[in-house]
Formats: sequence, structure tokens, C-alpha cells
Amino acid sequence: MPFETRGARTDACIEILREIWTTGHLAAQKSEHFDLPGVRMMPTPPKPIPIIVGGESEAAKDRTARVGDGFMTLPHTADELLPIIADIRDRVVAHGRDAATFLINARCPQVDGPGLFAALEQAGATSVNVTLWPLNASLDAKLDAIEDFAQTVPAPYRQRRSEQ
Repeated sequence: MPFETRGARTDACIEILREIWTTGHLAAQKSEHFDLPGVRMMPTPPKPIPIIVGGESEAAKDRTARVGDGFMTLPHTADELLPIIADIRDRVVAHGRDAATFLINARCPQVDGPGLFAALEQAGATSVNVTLWPLNASLDAKLDAIEDFAQTVPAPYRQRRSEQ
């Protein structure tokens, strides 16, 4: 597949998935990007499946705001994430969509205490992925990192997670 048409193919895939998940069927389609037979999906999902879009090019951020249900960032520090989250939320609003229901998963390798989570939540992140240990960490190092993280995460965040 040509790299240059990846955005248009992604848009088409999102449309196709939503059609199948909503109606349970898709008529045969022949388009610039796909030649699909008719398909049927049973049962259909009981509620919409959120489509989380990634990528930080201008086109990817626009696609995210235009057709995504959420956004997953690339790994960044918290300070780098704040303006990225603000930009995505502004784009969602500019497309006439509700930023309050838009999901943002912030990938943040740093874990420096409760302030990180509060700042990202206030900026609009709905979830945060953190990296707790280096790639080649031993099991003991991983267990220590998990314990340290459990001590670092503020109680309200642990409580909210346990209620889900």
C-alpha cells in the first residue's frame, strides 16, 4: 500500500468499522482504497466502540479531532504533553465536537509524583500510560518499581481505578 495514501485509507477504515459495528452489515464496496465483499457482523456491539487515533503529524491530529473518539499521544514528558493535549482539545472543539467526552491517553514515561497526574488530568487527559522500568529490568527491579509506583499514585486515582 502506498505510504502517501495512509491517511485516506485510515479515514475509510474508520467509516467501514463504524458502519459494521452500528448496522451489523456492510454492502460490497469498491473504492479507490478497498475492494470489499459484503459482510455481516452478528452480534453488533451493545454500545459504540471508541476509536482511538494516534500520530502527531498535522494530518493525524486533524483526523483525530475530526473522526476519532480519542487520541493516544506518543511518549513525552508531562511538560511536553500539556500543549499537545490542549492542541487536540482545541481541534476537537473547532470541529464542533464535545471535548468533554473525548478520550485522551497520555503516554508519559516520567513518574514524578502526584503533581504529574493532577496536571495531566486538568489538561484533559482521561488516562495516562507510564513506563515504570527500563527494558532489561530484572524481575526484582520490576516488582520494586511497581511498589514505588503504588506509593506514588495519589489515593483518589487508585480509588477511581478500583471502582471501574
